[in-house]
Amino acid sequence: MKNLEQKEGFLNRHTNPLPNHSEVIEVITKGYDGQFNFICNWKPYIKNEEPEWMVVKEGYLGTATPISMEDKAKLAWLHAWEQGDESFVYYRFL
Repeated sequence: MKNLEQKEGFLNRHTNPLPNHSEVIEVITKGYDGQFNFICNWKPYIKNEEPEWMVVKEGYLGTATPISMEDKAKLAWLHAWEQGDESFVYYRFL
């Protein structure tokens, strides 16, 4: 993700932490065909609020799930991790 360019109005999640409550956000992610924007429901990981069956590894921040059915067909979810930039770095509030 380091090769993505930050667009005006978007925040870098490393310098502007993702919210600690559910929120609708737009994220920039990179796919095989270039850079894409998705409008998502952000659900942060909140320790001790996960179901008993859920095993959470260190560094998990939460998941952004696309809202549009068309986007869901392309992408099921975007997990955010402290230690990785695979899903997304840049986001903005809507």
